[in-house]
Amino acid sequence: MDMIDRLAAALQAWHEQVAEPNARLLALRASDPAAVEFQGLQLDYYLSPPASAEQVEALAQRLGWPLPPGLRDCYLRLGGFESYSDGGFTCPCPNEQGERVDWQAERYDDLFFPAPATWLDLLDPDSPKSGRWAWSGHWHSPGLIDTILFRWHNDRPEFQLDGDDPDYPQLTAANLARINREYCCFAFGGGSYFFFDRQGRFGSARYLQDEFSSFYDDHFLPLLTGEAPLGDFDSILAQWIEIAEVGHSPETDEV
Repeated sequence: MDMIDRLAAALQAWHEQVAEPNARLLALRASDPAAVEFQGLQLDYYLSPPASAEQVEALAQRLGWPLPPGLRDCYLRLGGFESYSDGGFTCPCPNEQGERVDWQAERYDDLFFPAPATWLDLLDPDSPKSGRWAWSGHWHSPGLIDTILFRWHNDRPEFQLDGDDPDYPQLTAANLARINREYCCFAFGGGSYFFFDRQGRFGSARYLQDEFSSFYDDHFLPLLTGEAPLGDFDSILAQWIEIAEVGHSPETDEV
């Protein structure tokens, strides 16, 4: 079993783990809507079918980036997946005996690896967005910075400083554009953004709104200087397998 097969198995197990409490939650919503109307809490999991060679090629042409072989293989064999929750809320969910118990949604992280067709749709400014992405606005480019902004409604003041803050002197419009040109983000989840460069090397960066200095020191500057530790696609698959197996990103403390 190679890494893609291991990931597929871990995702299936994750889905099965989520499915049972989610079914109980949906049943509660149907019988007593007031119990869950405050957040509409629901765990969701989607596994796209394997992409066609034509879809993968269309994506490569749209991105203007050569897709590394490992990533191409994952699209062709696995497709894509999306797993997320309205995390951070506690819902009174019935157990198997019908008794209400507090069930923590934040145990599960979101993890989004869009299939080529989904990615092309999100990058198309003329395509109507619906569901989860209706509020996000336009995904201007697959560059790392633009992808972070896309997840934050294209509105993060840290990325508008343009060198004005002495704590972040390299955070200029020119350097942000350079990062976007050199690092293509193809997946994200749990505060982590997964990308590859034009040499086909892979890496991940972690951005949290309350820990911007860590993003700047640990990721932005090393990427800007070419000193960031980058690896092969298996290194990304290993992280995803761990996320799927434990239900959250290994960098976080939530369990």
